[in-house]
Amino acid sequence: ARYYCRHCHHEQKPESIRKCIHYRIEDTSSGTKIRREMSKPRSDSITTYQCPPIQHAIKPFCFDTTGMFYWCPTQTFEQQAIDVRTKCELAHHVICCIFAEESSPVIGLRSFVMPLRASNFDENELKPIVFIGNGIFLRKEWRHICNFPKVYVVDGSPNDRATLRAINIHLCDMCVILSSASQHDQRQDRYLTDKAAILCSLNIKAMSFDTECTTTDRRYGTSIPLITELKNDTNVVFLDQDDDDDPNIDLYMTQPFACGTSFAISVLDSLMSATYFNENALTILRALITGGATPELEKILAEGAGMTQGSNSKEVLNNRRRPRVVLLPVENLIIDETNNTQQHSSVMMNAFWDANPTYGDLFVSLLMHRDWLCLGLYRLHNNPSLRPISQSNKRVVICSPPRTFPLLKSDLVYVIQQFQPKYDPPLNIEPEPIKTIDDNKQSNIVPEPLNTVMQMPYTIITKVTPITDDININDDNKI
Repeated sequence: ARYYCRHCHHEQKPESIRKCIHYRIEDTSSGTKIRREMSKPRSDSITTYQCPPIQHAIKPFCFDTTGMFYWCPTQTFEQQAIDVRTKCELAHHVICCIFAEESSPVIGLRSFVMPLRASNFDENELKPIVFIGNGIFLRKEWRHICNFPKVYVVDGSPNDRATLRAINIHLCDMCVILSSASQHDQRQDRYLTDKAAILCSLNIKAMSFDTECTTTDRRYGTSIPLITELKNDTNVVFLDQDDDDDPNIDLYMTQPFACGTSFAISVLDSLMSATYFNENALTILRALITGGATPELEKILAEGAGMTQGSNSKEVLNNRRRPRVVLLPVENLIIDETNNTQQHSSVMMNAFWDANPTYGDLFVSLLMHRDWLCLGLYRLHNNPSLRPISQSNKRVVICSPPRTFPLLKSDLVYVIQQFQPKYDPPLNIEPEPIKTIDDNKQSNIVPEPLNTVMQMPYTIITKVTPITDDININDDNKI
């Protein structure tokens, strides 16, 4: 009975029961020490055995019916609610701060999660997503996102610094601030419609992480990557205290918009006009915004069916092999290119940078050798060679620069690349034998698909976890 729990074996027959998956995690993480302690008599096992941190059960990854997005079994709201009173080990995650009331209309968080759960990413590239906001409002949105893996919620205020520190905001890869419309927005001044989002952005920038921070570049909140949604374009001037832009200029000429730290609803109007004059722009925008939604999936969502589990057929898995947009360091691309072409890679790399390379050189090189298409650069706002001591960490997006635009070693480049998965889940159909050159003869070699599971690399203690429903460990009871 010590290797059995209801979460792992409630649907299995007694003769097919194997060792509980939770104890497999303990065995692999703690080594032979745990196995020796578990072999002791029951009377003194409770005093010597220290229970490791509770983890979620490892679930096999799969995709939806279209094969465009990752899918997992339905998760309850309580199961994925993070307890901020415990130590959280989240890192390289995405935080979404939501300002909404209990009666506020839904804002469609599924559209936010879908690009981050696109199937043209490997499972180890999926970043955990944490939503912070009103618990009642998040419950209304939860039924639309409960089938996406690695999605967590926190019932609290995004302005509470203790909550932000509990989910390691200084270790996140991105923090997005959203707000839902309320009844007060129609009666108040239009300049006050974005007050909650702006105050949250300024509050995060004013935070410091001298004690808990482990990296030198995340000592202050100003180094945390932020994206703030604005309903009124003119409110962009309040986002940066050190911004010297003219308050009367347009949104697309301001520093927050050029750095990608602000987003306004009016930007969608310009995107709509761009797709009218260039139909190919819609394909790129669909890949950026929706992660590559298909007409079949749009029809399913329009009917209200939601995300459903699909089969691992060949047709579904082939949908993974589609282009994706990534952001890569230019210096690493040059190093990889020289390593693949010449033996003395360091000499070739130095010669490349000594020749004052341009964006046109990088564009042609990636297109010819890797079939990658460059979209633009992401450059530091201040040249690091001019300010080596106190350089700014702000970057600006330079879309489609001219051919003679000079490159810097600190630049990042946006590219469209074809995704090739490292491995796929096993097919549901029997694989065909590999045919030889002679059609009359067939080889006995059958491709064996690699069976893999989606690992949970983080220890996240939620308010209700699958194992705590079945096993309660305390100092008074025995195992």
